[in-house]
Amino acid sequence: AAAVVAKVPAAQAPAQQAAPAAAAALFVAGDAVEMYSKKAGRWFAAMVAGDKDALPGSYHIRLPMAKSVIPSVPVGFLRKPPVSQEVFTPGEIAEYRTDQAAAWEPCRVEGAGRLP
Repeated sequence: AAAVVAKVPAAQAPAQQAAPAAAAALFVAGDAVEMYSKKAGRWFAAMVAGDKDALPGSYHIRLPMAKSVIPSVPVGFLRKPPVSQEVFTPGEIAEYRTDQAAAWEPCRVEGAGRLP
């Protein structure tokens, strides 16, 4: 069964404010996030590529179809994505997709993981 993602109303642009000092602890490499694009005026699904050598209060971000990493995106332009409405139970068959895979792959749910 594929995950059903909660629908959220269109969001406004993030507030222009200084990033919090503890920004480095908000996300880790591999976390799913949404990144706000000023140019497009909307949020896009993305993944944290890491924060090594990023400007303070920012992260390197990878968009699903991008071949390169967007460097030093300020934390004010990132947010956690909506939480899935569907809960999987241990032993259930599901599907997953990685940045490297071009298709959905079958898997078996082992247990609860970290929520965004």
